Amino acid sequence: MRNFYWHIAKKISSGKGFKKGFSRPIVHIATGAVALGIAVMLISIAIVIGFQNEVRDKVVGFGSHVQITQNSGAQSKESIPMLTNDSLVSEIRKIKSVKHIQKFAIKPGILETKKDLEGAIIKGVSSDFDWSFFQDKLVAGNTLELDSNENQNQMVLSETIAKRLQIKVGERLTVYFVQNQEDIKPRAFKVKGIYNSGFVEFDEQFVFVPLEIMAKISQWGIEAQVQVTPDDEHSRWKVEGYGFGGEGLLKYDWDKSNWRGSGPHFMSYSDTSRIELIVRDRFETLPDTCRVSFIHNAEEASLFSPVIVSTGGTHMEYCGGYEVLLKDYDSILNADDELTYSLPYYYRSDTILSRFPEIFSWLSTLDINVIIIVVLMIFVAIINIASAILIIIIEKTNLIGMFKAFGATTSKLSGLFIVLATRILVIGLVVGNILGIGFCLLQDKFGIIKLDAEKYILDSVPIDLNWTYVFQINLITLVICLLFMILPVLYVSRIDPVKAIKFD
Repeated sequence: MRNFYWHIAKKISSGKGFKKGFSRPIVHIATGAVALGIAVMLISIAIVIGFQNEVRDKVVGFGSHVQITQNSGAQSKESIPMLTNDSLVSEIRKIKSVKHIQKFAIKPGILETKKDLEGAIIKGVSSDFDWSFFQDKLVAGNTLELDSNENQNQMVLSETIAKRLQIKVGERLTVYFVQNQEDIKPRAFKVKGIYNSGFVEFDEQFVFVPLEIMAKISQWGIEAQVQVTPDDEHSRWKVEGYGFGGEGLLKYDWDKSNWRGSGPHFMSYSDTSRIELIVRDRFETLPDTCRVSFIHNAEEASLFSPVIVSTGGTHMEYCGGYEVLLKDYDSILNADDELTYSLPYYYRSDTILSRFPEIFSWLSTLDINVIIIVVLMIFVAIINIASAILIIIIEKTNLIGMFKAFGATTSKLSGLFIVLATRILVIGLVVGNILGIGFCLLQDKFGIIKLDAEKYILDSVPIDLNWTYVFQINLITLVICLLFMILPVLYVSRIDPVKAIKFD
């Protein structure tokens, strides 16, 4: 009997075997409405999810998922120095959702060429920086290579800034690091690479330089130096100490018990004992040490020459904080909770959500648009299928009356039209999926529809085809539409077989 009803439903939907009527075009319209609706829903969801993911990835690429900084009681646009902490890094890496951790620092600065000036946010990065986000964003040059001192005076900037300053890879510019209103320190850099992320709001701000240079210019540590010059008139060495960086008045500690302050101090040529200077400040800045030893002169064995060994300063032991990259964006809140629980009170963790709330609030509102589109498309599908079924029932009143006269029950006849509605739905879903998924695949691979990056952040319509959502949308549409088909099918029970056979 089920095959009989399926056969009748197929005949009605195709219009074959029956007199000319409205069944076939009505079924085609309803099927087309379902196909169009499901295609629109799939494309809309894929675009919104793709847009959200692209924007999130760009924001995270510039600022990571979570930042750990010194707890100063308030967020600052400039990094507060903190000592590098290997034990802290080890603890953070124990969190399962953590993918990578890297040192960083930010500071306001001014870029200057011979023709123009441009303000920027200078971001200091170290050799542990993950450049994977910027690899496919480079339009010229390369990323920073921070494993040697030869590459320390190099920088990476955006195409937006490069065009404004009219500068290219290999050319030099001056960066003025703003310490305070009265202290601005210049440093010359060579452009190593130019990137274009497509996120103009960030591209026109961020410039990347070696963290070590930023820490040194910011005087986060202390650098000790010793100058030894000969005083041949008195056959003695003139020894002077120098200290750079730190906070407040510097203190000079010599291993010579009678030496005080920076000098100058004197020692005879015959005194070849080692000299050690430790420079510290009145606060807790990490002190630095410089040593001087005397070796035989290569040209004349009876004479000695000073050899100065400097560490280069303790600024290398400082950073502005740590950036934590996670394996999954959805684990941000859980990871932040774990970090907050494990961090000492003098550290703080800030998620990308709290640092850019306006961006993520805007992205979350896009979900509402998707919900509205889905509800509207399902509503349209319900109206079209219900209208089609109702029109077909009215048109086939004679057929229904004849079936009832031959003993068919109302439930069996209702099942006939439920099968018809299911057939319309399934065909519409199949066609709609082919159209929607096909468009998404083409757009994702070829980027057919382009966008203005300055207005839309992205240069083409983004696509993220989530197969879970595809299945859910199809299932929800099928179930809801079939449930609402009960209403027009109830009209079958009201048809009287005697009147129906006479109905024309």
